[in-house]
This record gives sequence, C-alpha cells and structure tokens, in this order.
Amino acid sequence: MKCILLIEGEEQAQGIANHLNSLGFESVRYRNPLKALDNIDEIDPNAVIVCASDYPRHWKVIVDVLRVDRSKEECVVVLLGGPHFDYEEAAKAAHLGVNGVIGDDLSDPRERLRLERLLRRYVEIRDSRVSERLAPSTWDRINFMFSHPKDLLPVRGHVESLSADGISLSPLPREFSDGLVPGIKLEACSLRAGDRIIDIDCRILRAERGFGMSIEAIAPSDRSWLTDYLAGGSEREMRSRLKKTNEKPILA
Repeated sequence: MKCILLIEGEEQAQGIANHLNSLGFESVRYRNPLKALDNIDEIDPNAVIVCASDYPRHWKVIVDVLRVDRSKEECVVVLLGGPHFDYEEAAKAAHLGVNGVIGDDLSDPRERLRLERLLRRYVEIRDSRVSERLAPSTWDRINFMFSHPKDLLPVRGHVESLSADGISLSPLPREFSDGLVPGIKLEACSLRAGDRIIDIDCRILRAERGFGMSIEAIAPSDRSWLTDYLAGGSEREMRSRLKKTNEKPILA
C-alpha cells in the first residue's frame, strides 16, 4: 500500500512515515503540492495525508482533484488540522470528501490511534491487534465503572483507550488501586458507549502506569454495538467540528 505525505516539517514527516511503515504503508513524501498532484496517477495512492496548516489553500485543490475519480473508499484522505483548523474549514473538508481530520502531533498516542482508526475503516492495514481501538475524545461518550473486589465500593476509571477486546485505564488513586493486580477478575463492570450501558466482566492484565484489562464476558449484541460505536469515531468528530455551522456534513 502507498501513502502520499504532503508535509513541510522533516521531523513530523519522518515520524508519520515510520508509523505508517509499521502499518504496512510505503510513504512518498512531497513538499511541493504541484509535484504531488502531477504524480498522483503514477503513484495511485491508497491514502493521502496533508498538513493543512502547511498548505492551507492547496489541500482543497488536492482533495478536489483526487475525488474526481477516486472515492473515499478507494483513497483515504486525512488532514492534519492543528489548533487553528476551524469550523468553516471542517465544513469545507466534509463537503470535498475528506475522510477525517486529526491533530498534527502524531507523537501523541491518541492521534496515532485516530489515524489508525481512519485507515482501518477503509483499507486492510497490517496490525497485530484484532479489533479496532478508540482513544476517547470530547465527542465520544465513554465511561467505565467497576466494584472493587475487596470492599465492593464503586470505582470509576478514566478510559485511555478502548476496543471490543479490552480497556486501558489511567492510573487510579492509591486507595482505589490497592489490591488490583494482574490476574484478578472484575465482574459486573459497567461500560457506557454512547447511549448504551453495557455489562461486562474484565480481567486485569497490567497494573503498572495505569491498568490494562481484557474483556472476558460481553453479550453478543453489546459487542456488536460496541464495535459499531468504535467505528463511528470519525463521524462523531466531524459532526462535533461542524456543530456550530449551518452546513450539514457529507459523510460516508
């Protein structure tokens, strides 16, 4: 698989290229947007990643040209939006057929997860993980609570990442983490995903610098709901960015 990178910064481009390589992509990086446009047909990319702050006008032209004969399913277009990517720009991105907008700092593991989630939805990426992961953001509604096995007091954990197979939590205060060691099973945990509260059983796999848990038991209908919710992260993000505009987003 091939990915065109249109990114000005050397360190930023190299970091993204390294991450894409681990997912099975060969990256072709350009600084000149016109040269990138000239070579699109020859490269025939599966994905294009553009830093919108580096090319605030050119990214629109590139997406417009791509979408003439390449659908969102055939070529994934991801914009690195950065802090100044406003609602008006998000509306233009949705209208032109951009697959998703993420932050421009992929040293942040949450942004890397968001990129993986976007790519995974449209192409088969090389990854040892079976199920899709989500790093919850403000437009996601994810909560997790369990009863401490020692005293059965309720403990609310902050979810750092979530898949249909497991959960990663931020470190808990000492009074709550005492006695929670790898191997312990947590029964009747409550996981909120969107509008649904799901009952699950978990087992602690990791208890250093936060908690990693596998989901041991979940109803098939709840697993299906959770899988769909995880896959819908890109749409929730775009809608969140567009909620202050009057333009309706065009989404796959």
